[in-house]
Amino acid sequence: ASTSDATGMTGELLDDYEEGTYTPTVAGATSGSYTVGDSATKLTYVKVGKLVHLQGQLHITGKSSPSGVVTVSLPFATGNTTDLAERSVGSVAFDSASSGNGVAHNSGNFVNFQVSTNASVGTFRSSEDNASAGSLNQSHMTTNDRFIIGITYTSF
Repeated sequence: ASTSDATGMTGELLDDYEEGTYTPTVAGATSGSYTVGDSATKLTYVKVGKLVHLQGQLHITGKSSPSGVVTVSLPFATGNTTDLAERSVGSVAFDSASSGNGVAHNSGNFVNFQVSTNASVGTFRSSEDNASAGSLNQSHMTTNDRFIIGITYTSF
């Protein structure tokens, strides 16, 4: 490359570029799954080198006994570095079918989409005003809920 190397840099060549859509799996971390349907069934991604940007809207049209934290599959998995550099947080907007579904849908709460170490899925994290954070589980998501996510993360 014609530029000088920055401290800690490991490469200067663009070795991968890909863009596309994929149909993610939405499931409970312990068991069960959610069905995505109508016109909101895919997410779009752009991958430049190891950097992945993921975005789109999904519509939950059914569920089959989900249990545990709600997960959404990623088009590319994260890795495991010694300094946790693979972790990332992105934005989420929920459109709930019911206002009574708890922390995920109250206007005073904040929801993020989180990608962690050695992950092939992302999870939703919520924090309430002046309260601790928690993961969204099967009690927070139901049929006819919609969510939009946008996150940039690093694959390995």
